[in-house]
Amino acid sequence: MKSLFVLKTVLTVLLALPAIAMQENTKGLLPEVRLDSNNEDKNQETAFQSEVLITKTENKAIEALTKIIAKKKGSDDEADLLFRLAELYMRRAKSGRFFDLNHTTDKQLLTAGLQNQKAQDALKNAITIYNRLEKNFPKYKSLDAVYFNNAIAHLQTKQTDRAKNLYDQLIASFPKSPLVPDTLLEVGEIYYFQQNFQTALDKFKAIEKYPQSKAYPYGLYKSAWAHYNLKQAESGVNQLLLVVKQNPAGDTDAKKYNLRKEALRDLTLFVGETLEPEQLFGFFQKITTEEELGEAIMALSSLYESHSRYKEINIFVNEFIEKHPSSLQAVKCYAKLVDVNETLKLRAAVLINLKKMAEFCHTQPQPTCHDQFRTAALDISKKWWEIWLKNKKNPEFSKLTEQAFEILLANEDISKPDSKSRYAFAELQFQQGHFSTASLNYEQVAHHAAIDKTMAHDALYGALYSVEKQLEVKDDVVEVERQKMLASEYVTNYANGEHITQIRYKLGFIAYKQNDYDLALASLLP
Repeated sequence: MKSLFVLKTVLTVLLALPAIAMQENTKGLLPEVRLDSNNEDKNQETAFQSEVLITKTENKAIEALTKIIAKKKGSDDEADLLFRLAELYMRRAKSGRFFDLNHTTDKQLLTAGLQNQKAQDALKNAITIYNRLEKNFPKYKSLDAVYFNNAIAHLQTKQTDRAKNLYDQLIASFPKSPLVPDTLLEVGEIYYFQQNFQTALDKFKAIEKYPQSKAYPYGLYKSAWAHYNLKQAESGVNQLLLVVKQNPAGDTDAKKYNLRKEALRDLTLFVGETLEPEQLFGFFQKITTEEELGEAIMALSSLYESHSRYKEINIFVNEFIEKHPSSLQAVKCYAKLVDVNETLKLRAAVLINLKKMAEFCHTQPQPTCHDQFRTAALDISKKWWEIWLKNKKNPEFSKLTEQAFEILLANEDISKPDSKSRYAFAELQFQQGHFSTASLNYEQVAHHAAIDKTMAHDALYGALYSVEKQLEVKDDVVEVERQKMLASEYVTNYANGEHITQIRYKLGFIAYKQNDYDLALASLLP
């Protein structure tokens, strides 16, 4: 009686550990470990200590159960006890994998009070027990679970053929077992990874006889990929559509949500290679939410890019924007159109989509929209600027580059002005002979609060020099006053500046012409 009490106590506390084939995964014996995302070393130590505690508890359970089995040998309970012991070894293998993956040394384990915690050793012990159950207890009530768990253990020890035989034996011997759908899924996976796609498909399709099983939607999904690898894309599409239908949008079950997401992602590959680009938007609109539709359109874009089908991307991306102009996915679509049209060297289309992207982001409160616009506009401006630097005599490209800067700077965050881009814009305008606007942009940069003194100095001098060049083209009283104002600012702020002598002389000359003799004298005298 005492041994039976010990057994019940051990099993009550410890065999809440997940049975491999009999119950859902649980969090185990310990409370959920709280990890600190900002301290990886501490996280590792916390996880290690948690696993050590679990392992010690498992080892005690294994030791206690082994002693009880020795005493209960030949009893009606022996098979059940052996099955539970094998389950404990399977759970020990999980802890062993933790130590293996984290390269835990023998010294660390000894310090923690543990020895020889290799996953493979635990699996071999489990296999020995399962083989014993199969041989010595052919009428055991849970023999189907023995086959199933034994197959898993053999797979994890890379004994694939034996695992397949065990799965096949389960299906043949226990056709009504609730484990059959899972078994078909597992053995189908083996054949799939061995690239025996037809046999894998046969196994996956057989799961369709069990529509209420948890394996059913996964069987549909896996059979789609088997069809795809057999060059049967249309059949694969039909299977994925069934997965999407079986797992509706908004389902609170995370597994169903993830499976739907995977199926939609894979559909972009399947239909992207079979349907015309004009058909893609309509196909996905029928089976997705607006957010999912946007994600599908972006996935299709990536697929078409990988095949260098840039021009056709415009077809379905533009259709999405036209039909869903307020979608949060629209900004990504505009960015994609900017990118692909730049690849096609359709610069006019690039500018059109940059403008539309800016207009769209003006209606959106999310800062991420503006960040994405700025990234796209800045990338284009920089690229075109570098191309222009290599060929400044190309008037067409100069104009394109100027337009790109105009779009970028017209939509900048005034609280965080882009000094470098505006300075480059002013340089471009100066080189094109647009001296008046160049001067205004140089001046803006000079007055930006956060820039370093060297750039502020150079920008102010650029503003002043641009006015001088403009006055060479056309005399203008207003521009003369700006020249005087900028020169005075330079003298005040940069008394030791590189151009101080030249600018003091210029300021004195302007004052003299305006009959301001006091200022002229102050500027011209050393």
